[in-house]
Amino acid sequence: MTKAADQRPATLPSTDPPALAGGRPTLMEVTHASQREAAAAAWWRRNIMHLTQEQLAPLIGYSVETVSYMEFGVTRRGKPYPAKAWRRYRLACSGIDHEIRHSKRFNWGQV
Repeated sequence: MTKAADQRPATLPSTDPPALAGGRPTLMEVTHASQREAAAAAWWRRNIMHLTQEQLAPLIGYSVETVSYMEFGVTRRGKPYPAKAWRRYRLACSGIDHEIRHSKRFNWGQV
């Protein structure tokens, strides 16, 4: 055996991301697209819109429980949300974003 082979550690370090106190990975550690969307949705609600889940839910027509699940990135059954669900959620949130930022409701191009 070579000298380099003798100096290798007995066990290699784990490649799993470290768990945070709350058990959720950071945005850099997420691995599934649904988790990335969830982290971005929660960040947008808190940092851009300054809304709670309870305030956002009636504005977009979702329940508070569903907003919570969307921001966690998994369905009630523990499966990642499909892309179609994220498109619907993103569309609902973008409508409220427009309404709040521009102080007028979207009206399909009518004056």
